[in-house]
Amino acid sequence: MVNVLRRLTFWLGPAFAATLVVAGFGGSQAKPFSGTIAFEARNGDVPNLFVIHADGTRLRQVTRDPRIKGGELASIGSPSWSPDGKSIAFIATTFRLSGQAISTISVVAANGSKRRVLFRAQSRQLPLYDLAWSPDGRRIAFTWFRDPPGAYELWLLRLDGSADPFTSGASESPSWAPDGKRLAYAGSQGIFVANVRTRKAQVVKGTGTSRCPKWSPNGRWIAVCTSNGAGAKGFQSLDVMTPTGAGRRQLVKGGVIRPLAWAPTSDAILFVRVKHDKGLGETQLFIVSLHDHRVTPVPGTVGAGTASWHR
Repeated sequence: MVNVLRRLTFWLGPAFAATLVVAGFGGSQAKPFSGTIAFEARNGDVPNLFVIHADGTRLRQVTRDPRIKGGELASIGSPSWSPDGKSIAFIATTFRLSGQAISTISVVAANGSKRRVLFRAQSRQLPLYDLAWSPDGRRIAFTWFRDPPGAYELWLLRLDGSADPFTSGASESPSWAPDGKRLAYAGSQGIFVANVRTRKAQVVKGTGTSRCPKWSPNGRWIAVCTSNGAGAKGFQSLDVMTPTGAGRRQLVKGGVIRPLAWAPTSDAILFVRVKHDKGLGETQLFIVSLHDHRVTPVPGTVGAGTASWHR
């Protein structure tokens, strides 16, 4: 079992109280969830990718990166399954003593073989973030902080390694609609939905304090994390809404919570939560069901961070 203490900082900045409050949800899940979850975690001080069945069985390590020497730091994160489930895209970053962050977007087969680098970027301090593989398998959206312009931008990467900007600043956390024609992302005014072909975007009403959108596979819902207060007395919640912002409801509140992926059947959401009461330290993956209103921890994922879920 992966079991580590890790420090995890989300978009919200100051940590919120970490007491989990479940809005209308009961105990453990009666029927095990299906599918396979890819996630990143540290085994000791070495970050790597792992896969596990959604019921917490068959934990397997995918990458086996060595420890970096000389005081440099390394991270692996933002795994994203290919649509056919055969490959996983992820970001590997080395933080050098000079202050530079060398980030690569790589693809590896689900069994750990055939690893290759698609894209490489160098910046001051900040790595690449937020991979999202398109439904047709041809492009990968990601977040890149570039200076200039000194802001987060969304980029689209093709499998031949070429990439183009999709937005010009103040945008992060891309998530594809299942038709591949639209992208949801977080911007300065809230959650935006953009036409991929025209790049025209509209803000979703009532999402001014929302971030980290995740579009459901059936296209009906977008899950978001939301700041509902300020400072130590504030908290974050996991909400769902339609792509227009209608029908919004809160599923989970309390602690530092971020939705990571939908179940392939669109009936549950995988999220990560920081347990420590100051928002730092041990994390774990949880699943909240939209059908029976229950929250279930995923066994074997203590210490996990970002993740992706495939059928």
